[in-house]
Amino acid sequence: MSAFASCHVLSPAKITGNPHPPGIVFTEFRLSGNEVLAKDSGLATGFRESPNGLSLNYNQNVFSIGLAALHFSSPENNRILYKLQNYDHNWRDAGSDKTASYFNVPPGHYVLKVKAASSEGVWAEKELPITIAPPWWRSWWAYCFYGLLLLSAIYLIDRFQRKRLIAGERERTRERELGQAKEIEKAYNELKRTQAQLIQSEKMASLGELTAGIAHEIQNPLNFVNNFSETNAELLDELLQANKTGNPAEVEELANSLKENEQRISHHGKRADSIVKGMLHHARQSTGNKEPTDINQLADEYLRLSYQGMRAKDKNFNAAIETSFDEAVGPVTVVPQEVGRVLLNLFNNAFYAVQQKKQQLNGIFDPRVEVSTKQGSKDITITVKDNGTGMPTKTKNKVFQPFFTTKPTGEGTGLGLSLSYDIVTKGHGGTLTVQSTAGEGSEFVVTLPVT
Repeated sequence: MSAFASCHVLSPAKITGNPHPPGIVFTEFRLSGNEVLAKDSGLATGFRESPNGLSLNYNQNVFSIGLAALHFSSPENNRILYKLQNYDHNWRDAGSDKTASYFNVPPGHYVLKVKAASSEGVWAEKELPITIAPPWWRSWWAYCFYGLLLLSAIYLIDRFQRKRLIAGERERTRERELGQAKEIEKAYNELKRTQAQLIQSEKMASLGELTAGIAHEIQNPLNFVNNFSETNAELLDELLQANKTGNPAEVEELANSLKENEQRISHHGKRADSIVKGMLHHARQSTGNKEPTDINQLADEYLRLSYQGMRAKDKNFNAAIETSFDEAVGPVTVVPQEVGRVLLNLFNNAFYAVQQKKQQLNGIFDPRVEVSTKQGSKDITITVKDNGTGMPTKTKNKVFQPFFTTKPTGEGTGLGLSLSYDIVTKGHGGTLTVQSTAGEGSEFVVTLPVT
């Protein structure tokens, strides 16, 4: 075979059009009409081919990009369209100058989409991402900074307001506390003056100084006396009228009412009389003379007197009395009337305590009061013990205060133990103490020095 046997003959009839799409090329980039290079503008190097596209500053938003469609079959008939996604709504024709131009594009992320068609109608597409950065004052870190500033401002304002409110509240609290402190100081001073008037009776010059501090104690029974007296006057008028009309039943009813009211008047009158006597005893300076006194005999006399007095008030009252008088106790120099008043008060309280406990237990209780004396080396001791109601610690700590009483209204003035304490401690240089347990009983101990 010859060397020319493999040759092919080119037939013009077999030549067809170019079926390949045109190649799209970005030919140039201009900022504000000036062509720039990547290294001069800060753009990504090789932006024509970079997949990351263009990164522009906020003041580089006037730009144009040159476009070219590489297809050499009738290149004059090639057509180029472009569209900036997120900015353009429609496709634009690049026209004869083959340039995509934009003016004042706001910061954001865009994609320049380019479509090119050859003369045979074959289309090609290419994209170029374009990012226009916002100015620094609109960047994400700037907004973070603004947020921090706002939060800091809110925090500072809130803190300032809180400090102002706290300062105002502290000032108001301080003013209230000052006002309360003044009131407390005033009340404390009043209390001290009242206590001085009541407890330090020997320092009072007259009964009037004591009367001012306890006038309210007398007012209640006097009010009852006055009220019942007025009621009796009305009942007497009704009684006379009923007597005239001949109504014996109504007369009897009115008479009984008068009798009850008279009993109440008598009760509250005695209550007032008791308070007045207590005031006089408590306010009067002691004028009695001390003299040798048989303490055992004095205690026995007042114990019997107290028991008979309790029996006179309540005929059903009974109590076992146990005495243990130390025969070694000799005559003691005291004011017998005053020491007798102390013993009488202690005995009365003991009998009252056991009586109350018997009532509380519905009679299932054996009242007992024990009285004893004992001679010591420098003093004698008188002990009064009962198995009555006793006292809690809170009551025990107040029992020697003037006008403090655990008895119901109308049954005690609250001066007895206070007066007794003053007589023993101030009048005779001794001591008066109490030991008591609620529900079990009490024990009062009097010590008198032997001179």
